[in-house]
Amino acid sequence: MSKPVAIITGAARGIGRATALRLAQDGWSLVLCGRSTDELSALAIELESAVAVVGDLREAATPGMLVDAAISQFGRLDALVNAAGVAKNVPILELDLETWQNIFDLHVTAMFRCCQAAGKVMVASGEGGSIVNIGSIAASMGMYTTGAYAAAKGAVASFTRVLAVELAQHKIRVNAVAPGPIATEQLRKVYAGPMYAERSRSIPMNRLGEPAEVADFIAFLVSPQAAYLTGQIYPIDGGASAVGCYSYETYKRQKPE
Repeated sequence: MSKPVAIITGAARGIGRATALRLAQDGWSLVLCGRSTDELSALAIELESAVAVVGDLREAATPGMLVDAAISQFGRLDALVNAAGVAKNVPILELDLETWQNIFDLHVTAMFRCCQAAGKVMVASGEGGSIVNIGSIAASMGMYTTGAYAAAKGAVASFTRVLAVELAQHKIRVNAVAPGPIATEQLRKVYAGPMYAERSRSIPMNRLGEPAEVADFIAFLVSPQAAYLTGQIYPIDGGASAVGCYSYETYKRQKPE
């Protein structure tokens, strides 16, 4: 039997990279998408069975290129992981339309295009498949300065549920993971030095999550063991959403303006 094949967007770093490493460990062939040529190419070389497609997902043609690469290189497509994303914290009254649009273009429109392109191929194959979108606990919590990001991730959650309902008859499962603060390269820069420990104290488990921990759950969701799971949004947050905004907002209010 041939290896299962997955497309992973945002694969050059963070959760996307961790997911690529995890699925490769499980024997998947991978189509990796990102905008960083050097990082993406190095990752593809590191993995046993992977190809790199450098491209901007905000361009309408890119999702089709990824699906074409999966079929031409590996002959099938079994999973899609939409891990590409960007965040910029700005108070809503200071938020410019360009920032708002850029966040929605990448988190929502690009995700829609990737899901549509991959979904059509999976339906045509008749073999089912799995789609995992990356949401955020910000979608369900009113956190300072996250207006555009939270709104986009709210759209991801709603879209995931509807797509799951529409594709269930084709044996295609659609779920989302909703991480809390994850110690990606980007977030480690934001919370450098003592700020990392301070931010950790706002989380019940007293630490930020690791990209590999999110990747482990994504690997489960695309596996046969998750065959009856679809249409769900799974928080991965060390208890942050259980305690609610209180802890995080207390932390924010203690910071100087």
